[in-house]
Amino acid sequence: MGWITWSCQIFCLQLLLFHSQSYAKLCSHYQSSALRQFKKLFSFDKYSSPCDPFQQSYPKMKHWKEEIDCCSWDGITCDTRTGHVIGLDLSCSWLHGNIPLNNSLFFLSHLQNLNLAFNDFNYSYISPGFSRFSSLKLLNLSGSFIGSIPASLGNLTQLTHLDLSLNIFIAGLVPSFLSNLNQLRYLNLDLNGMIGKIPNIFANLSQLSYLDLSYNQLNGPIPDSFANLSQLSFLHLFHNQLTGPIPTCLSGLQNLAIIYLSDNSFHGFIPSWLFTLPSIQEIYLDHNQLTGSIPSSLFELENLTSLALSSNKLSGKVQLYMFTKFKNLEELDLSYNNLSFSTSIKADSSFPRLYSLALSGCNLSEFPNIIKRINQLRALELSDNKIHGRIPNWMFDTGKDTLVFLNLSHNFLTAIERIPWKNLRTLDLDSNCLQGSLTALPPLLILFSASNNKLTGDIPSSYFNLSSIVYLDLSKNNLSGMIPNNLGSSNTLLVLDLSLNNFHGPILQTFANGSNLKVLNLNGNHLEGPLPPSLVNCTYLTILDVGNNKINDTFPHWLGTIPNLEVLILRSNRFHGYIDSLNTKFQLNYLQIFDLSHNEFSGALPTIYFQNFEAMVDNSASGLEYISEIYSGEYYSVVLTVKGSEIEMDRIQTTFTLIDLSNNHFQGGIPEVLGKLNSLKGLNFSHNNLSGPIPSSLGNLSALEFLDLSSNKLAGEIPRELTSLNFLQVLNLSYNQLEGAIPREAHFDTFPNDSYIGNPRLCGFPLSNECVSVIDIDKIPHSPSTTEDDSDSENGFGWKSVLTGYACGMVFGMFVGYVAISTGKPRWLAKIAEAVYSRKVAREQNNRRRRNGRTVS
Repeated sequence: MGWITWSCQIFCLQLLLFHSQSYAKLCSHYQSSALRQFKKLFSFDKYSSPCDPFQQSYPKMKHWKEEIDCCSWDGITCDTRTGHVIGLDLSCSWLHGNIPLNNSLFFLSHLQNLNLAFNDFNYSYISPGFSRFSSLKLLNLSGSFIGSIPASLGNLTQLTHLDLSLNIFIAGLVPSFLSNLNQLRYLNLDLNGMIGKIPNIFANLSQLSYLDLSYNQLNGPIPDSFANLSQLSFLHLFHNQLTGPIPTCLSGLQNLAIIYLSDNSFHGFIPSWLFTLPSIQEIYLDHNQLTGSIPSSLFELENLTSLALSSNKLSGKVQLYMFTKFKNLEELDLSYNNLSFSTSIKADSSFPRLYSLALSGCNLSEFPNIIKRINQLRALELSDNKIHGRIPNWMFDTGKDTLVFLNLSHNFLTAIERIPWKNLRTLDLDSNCLQGSLTALPPLLILFSASNNKLTGDIPSSYFNLSSIVYLDLSKNNLSGMIPNNLGSSNTLLVLDLSLNNFHGPILQTFANGSNLKVLNLNGNHLEGPLPPSLVNCTYLTILDVGNNKINDTFPHWLGTIPNLEVLILRSNRFHGYIDSLNTKFQLNYLQIFDLSHNEFSGALPTIYFQNFEAMVDNSASGLEYISEIYSGEYYSVVLTVKGSEIEMDRIQTTFTLIDLSNNHFQGGIPEVLGKLNSLKGLNFSHNNLSGPIPSSLGNLSALEFLDLSSNKLAGEIPRELTSLNFLQVLNLSYNQLEGAIPREAHFDTFPNDSYIGNPRLCGFPLSNECVSVIDIDKIPHSPSTTEDDSDSENGFGWKSVLTGYACGMVFGMFVGYVAISTGKPRWLAKIAEAVYSRKVAREQNNRRRRNGRTVS
């Protein structure tokens, strides 16, 4: 029976241990309360978590119930022995709301892992309170905060993982407190707006395995302290402004597997030691200024999987078959260098794993035969070459089941009979010599561009069934017929560009509810009828360009309800009528280009719109950013009248703002409210019927580069406030009714005669009509009959009478001076003198006008 007793004791002991462990798992009331208070700060919005497709995105907090132990809540991890909350993962949790600098989260003093990445905390700052988590090992605040990085985070000496990336408003130097965190193994400061040189703080981070400082504005060389990062496996420094040669301090990093130095300004040769690193697998040196040839030591690497050397200044001859030595090579990009290629192949040449090949801008005149030996081709780029003629038949068998991305743009291809790649997602045939009609497209295609070719005919009916299409660009061809209405019904389409063709008939009439359309460009066709009101369903619409058609309509006031519109171009149509309306709720807060030129609008200028153009007020956007990046560095282009010339802008900077209402029938005055649009770059009201003065408030348009008010009925003098426009390059005030002297201040002397002609009452440089000063008697023109004798003077004034007047004036002046000094009360005399002087000046001006009039006649 002893064994039975012993077994019972063991069972009871296990039961006791299980009961004690179960009891310990319960989190304390104060922890549960702190978490519930933290939850009250937020609402849930799926658009607040812009996570990539590989991350789960859902409202974790939404399912927190008070009656359930908080250790069982989604995103919570507890210590199994103590019940302390040691992990909180709320990444991609749809959170929307402010995080106060001091909040209940900081009561969780035992936290070891904290992840708040990819939520919308409504521009909250990173709180110094995070430094209270003295046991913290992992901190991820990626994509959620703004402001500076608090130095107190340097107190978190137990940290092994720190991710502050994508807080794009965090600006400043690389934080020096990082040198205290000598346990760090993972550090990500990607896309933080950091500036300056990389400091020598990495000497203490000898445990670092992953370092990402990419997408910042760091400059100067890579510091020598990187030599201490002996454990480093991943080095990401791309998209900065780093300079100098690739430093030898990296040559000792024997564990380095991935080096990403793309998109900087590194120069010099590719160091041969780079290809002797035993662990190296991926090398990205593209978009730099590297010179010389590709070192032969490259071909000794057996483990290389990715090599990107594009967009440098490399030279020499390259035997493509040599790359078949890399049996593990998956990606190869040699585009845009000065390399010459031998595309011959050997019998045993093959790329067993290569799936991406980029040879753009390599001066190729034919499709490289080596492509035949790539068994699993998924991406092929051969753009910007000199490939002529038809696509060879053998290409249709290459990657037939695997090809996803194909870019053949900017060549001299003449025909493509079929597109057999059934899994193709991207096809770019832009800027070739393609003729004939459009061919059928693969059903899963996402992006298709055949712009700038010689294609003819209608859009095939098969295009209506492209359920995945996101980007469709058929611009700059000779396509005709009517635009299929089904295209407006697509909920996947983001960009539709059919500009500069021969389409006719009405514009698409039906745009579906929930449409995701961002860019609609129908410019330069023969489209008629009104704009369809169903465009209001396109709430994400950023660019609307229907210029240069035959649209007959009044101004579509309902466009003011499209909240994200940045570019509105209605130019060169048959729009007519008044624009102002008090019955519509106007928005257009983000509008940057407002072009209604060459129509038949009438009435007053639309002051109510000008008052809402918030994007034209104090626009602080970076000049390096552009409106509507469409895909992979491709941007929307637009034709505008800029500085008197019609030009095509390949991309529109976010700082570029323009109002063009020229060539209409607008009447009345120019509203003063325009002076508030101090980020405006271009203003064109020419060829209208505007009257009244030029508002002095236009002098507040400090960013203005071109101003055209020509061919109106504007009157009065040119405001001297305009001389403060330091960036003004083009000024046209010609053919108005302006008068007086042209200002000579600042750079106004640089504007030519054409800026002012057609204003007969204007005078001064650069016009030949000089301004005559009232007191400059020698410059007053005389009648040919005028003599020096008083009796011969036409106006009764000769030199004798003038001298007499001066003498009398002197006596009177002496008398006035005596009275003023003796009485001490000259105010009444000053008033009399001022009145006398004013009448005298007026009389002299009238006399001068009469004399000038007779001279002209």
